[in-house]
Amino acid sequence: MDSLNNYVTTTEPWALMKDDSKSEEVEQIMYTLCESIRNVAINLYPFFPEKMSQVFDALNISAHSEKLEE
Repeated sequence: MDSLNNYVTTTEPWALMKDDSKSEEVEQIMYTLCESIRNVAINLYPFFPEKMSQVFDALNISAHSEKLEE
């Protein structure tokens, strides 16, 4: 998580969002963040199924927890 935290601090998407010409870069940063959070949630799911299901719901991928149960 430290590397993800460092990525957010380094890329500063909140600053880039102010510049319309940087929208593709912001989109890529946000995708990377969401995908990283999804991967963390998948790995932590066996230990914290309820909390990680909430993460999946927040990412709008609630069916993920059902697939992990199979």
